[in-house]
Amino acid sequence: MAALIKIKRSSVSGNPAALAGGELAYSALADNGANGGDRLYVGMGTETDGNAANHVVIGGKYFTDLVNAATAANTVSTIVKRDASGNFTATTVTAELAGNASTVTNGIYSTGIGTVTNTMLAGSIANAKLTNSKVTIGSTEITLGDIQTTLAGLSSVTSTSFTGGLTGNASTATVAGTLATGRTIALTGDVTYTSTAFDGSANVTATATLAASGVTAGQYGAASLTPVITVDAKGRVTAIETVATSGSVGAAALTISDGTVTDNVMSGTDTLVFASGTGVTTTVTNNQVSFAIGQAVGTSSNVTFGDVTVSGDLIINGTTTSINSTTLSVTDLNITVAKGAVNATAANGAGLTVEGPVTPATLLYVGATDSWALNKPLAVSVVTGDLVGNAGTATKLVSARTIGITGDITYSSGTFDGSANVTAAATLATVNSNVGSFGSSTSVPNVTVNAKGLITAVSANAIPTATSSVLGLASFGTGFTVTEGNVVITTVDSGTY
Repeated sequence: MAALIKIKRSSVSGNPAALAGGELAYSALADNGANGGDRLYVGMGTETDGNAANHVVIGGKYFTDLVNAATAANTVSTIVKRDASGNFTATTVTAELAGNASTVTNGIYSTGIGTVTNTMLAGSIANAKLTNSKVTIGSTEITLGDIQTTLAGLSSVTSTSFTGGLTGNASTATVAGTLATGRTIALTGDVTYTSTAFDGSANVTATATLAASGVTAGQYGAASLTPVITVDAKGRVTAIETVATSGSVGAAALTISDGTVTDNVMSGTDTLVFASGTGVTTTVTNNQVSFAIGQAVGTSSNVTFGDVTVSGDLIINGTTTSINSTTLSVTDLNITVAKGAVNATAANGAGLTVEGPVTPATLLYVGATDSWALNKPLAVSVVTGDLVGNAGTATKLVSARTIGITGDITYSSGTFDGSANVTAAATLATVNSNVGSFGSSTSVPNVTVNAKGLITAVSANAIPTATSSVLGLASFGTGFTVTEGNVVITTVDSGTY
């Protein structure tokens, strides 16, 4: 890094005579109000002969002195600063003010206090001193200090107390403000009610009566009679009658049947019994009869029984049939799998699977080759017939072969039948004819590599000399120090003016 960076500067002059665009200059000349001292300048705008069109002041001691001298007191040519209470002192403030003034003297408003039109006045005017002025309220002009008995042009007035006659509606009225004419309050329809005369001076009370719904008053219902009730939308009973309870003594009996035998259960004399049967239990709780066989027997339940003998055919239409017995005996001489397959493709994969090994052993039918496939070794003492496929071991090949490689590598072996090893030299293919050494302190290699990582072309390019628009080799003049690759700017000094 540079040991020292300086901007243009002067202690004897203010605004510099010449200042390039973006260039900084500081005047340390003591400011006297007109010499431009104690300021920081920057050049801006179009340059002519190295001088920007505008020299703009962007800071300096002159401005920090103004800020430091700020005060809440009424001091000439000083920035105003609020005191600890947020106030400041001034002789004259020219502006439109909003809020309460502690005093208002003659001449503050050249046309008087002003005009207040069509507004609501609430409370009182306090903490104000108004001298030699008038105010207009509504359309009435009042000289301050006079007594005014009427105000015209107001839409409303709010006051804590008011003396005099009022015209219009009051939001509330006391006993002294009763209705001029008493009124009665009456209800008709489902409820009839008529009050005594009401004028607001006291509460009124009278008896209200529900209208009759048309039903005969009385008691309905008994042990053998059930009431039938008609109710309207308002919740009133409009009709009621009774009917005999089903199964009561003397009424129609409950008839039950098992499809062959029929019986009647009479209320009051008979008890309907739900008897248990073999493997089936019955319970009665809270007027509910429950039947159980000891396990769930739903369509999706897992059901367990003891020995089961099926005399007819057993047809299972589920997806999986599992047999967990230790011994399976089949009288049939032949077991058919893939039943219904229309061709070899449909029967492909049929066979036998043994789950015991880590990889289950399988004997499966292969439809494409119409053959059996075993995934485990087949151990037999004698095999009769020709074998097709690979042997686990062989002494040598029946026909000797050669092994050749072409492409990026060329190779050709001698005759190989498996009885001995073969060896031959392999050669990489030529992909670049330009061989040699490339690159130096003033040139860089230009290398072309294919997708296999092989260099297919190489050359050297000289490093150009650096310019303002070209990256390249650069040299450093005076003012720069280069040590082991580290470039140091010794001093940058814009000078004085």
